Amino acid sequence: MSVCLALLVIVGLGVTTTAEATTGATSGEVAAKATTLSPFTIAKRAGGTAVWRVVISGTASGRPFRRVALLALAPTQTRVTTNGVNPLDVCLVSGTPSVRPETGAIHFSSNSACYGYRSRLDMGYVQVSGSTVKFAPDSRLSATHVNNHTASYGITACIYYPVSGLGSFTFFSNGVVRGSVRYSGFAGFGCGWSTYIASVAGNRIQ
Repeated sequence: MSVCLALLVIVGLGVTTTAEATTGATSGEVAAKATTLSPFTIAKRAGGTAVWRVVISGTASGRPFRRVALLALAPTQTRVTTNGVNPLDVCLVSGTPSVRPETGAIHFSSNSACYGYRSRLDMGYVQVSGSTVKFAPDSRLSATHVNNHTASYGITACIYYPVSGLGSFTFFSNGVVRGSVRYSGFAGFGCGWSTYIASVAGNRIQ
């Protein structure tokens, strides 16, 4: 994944407007009428990385949010790992939690390359089944702080790192993606645990 794409994924995404939220909702209705499509086919046709603009809607530590995010599907970024080679890599990014804490801001990706890191660290387990990609974080790597989310605003906000859970994304032939994210994150002494639960829906833009 190029550094340019990594910067595109990180910059300029936040809370949705009413129009953006409507777009995310209707994409789910459109997806229901379309056929599913293999992520391998998408990656092959893209000749690299495919990107969707999505709306994520849910709760972080019980606090509701509705945000714009980018979801990217990329060829395997790392072939030397401690948790198995991923068949593809997937990135879900909204905002920059560790720099600008906001409710629901999230970095939840299978490889650090999603954020422009040259180390290309494999962050967990990716499984492809039919038209669906699933990502489960490797708890042993939570301390790297590569993936994270925030549940509130301001400099006192806790930054949570995913320890367990799952992101699941299903792709459709008309460019729609639908899915969900649910995981538990830990922020250390004084902050404790946070549960992140959200639905994901949107349309391909690249």
